[in-house]
Amino acid sequence: MRVIAGRARGMRLRAPRGADVRPTADRVKESLFSMLADRIQGASVLDLFAGSGALGIEAVSRGAQRAGFVDRARASLEAVRDNVGRAGLADQAELVRGDALAAIRSLAEAGRTFDLVFADPPYEAGMAARVVAVVGRHGIVRPGGCLVVEHSVREEIPAVIENLRAVRTRVYGDTVVTIFERSDTTTPDSGDDTGKGEGWGEDRALPRQL
Repeated sequence: MRVIAGRARGMRLRAPRGADVRPTADRVKESLFSMLADRIQGASVLDLFAGSGALGIEAVSRGAQRAGFVDRARASLEAVRDNVGRAGLADQAELVRGDALAAIRSLAEAGRTFDLVFADPPYEAGMAARVVAVVGRHGIVRPGGCLVVEHSVREEIPAVIENLRAVRTRVYGDTVVTIFERSDTTTPDSGDDTGKGEGWGEDRALPRQL
């Protein structure tokens, strides 16, 4: 498991010690970022169910402005902290320990929005469609932004949930990557849309782990 491209290219990522984590395979990650190539530069990113932080770190390495990492496991956040530090990206990262769905709601209440949201929930636990619905309902994806969900091939997700519409799906063996795009052009009711590359600032409603 390594960073594929950008400033931290080739760096091996530490996996969470003793945690039940399913890392995104390098071939899946490479294909995913090829699809997202024109959306990365200057983006504000949120990595839900972060695990090792591989997706958020890859995004910042390739030119995203900032990334937030959310995971409920202490071991995962320890691994993310180590990985962003060794990659030289610590000043562009914020770590939050907690439940992903609760974090989405808190971010929305604080008016926080993102250009790219990654979600890699536990497989076959009924979480994939639920995460899409909660992200869409709370409007944390900016107009024109994307939510990327990694899920099992045995999990079906509706093509349209709330204000999110599936625009691309790729299958890699047992893994499916579905990219949803925010389909409206309105500003979320939860707060101001501050523009691309901004919006990951101080949030006292969420615990910070840096």
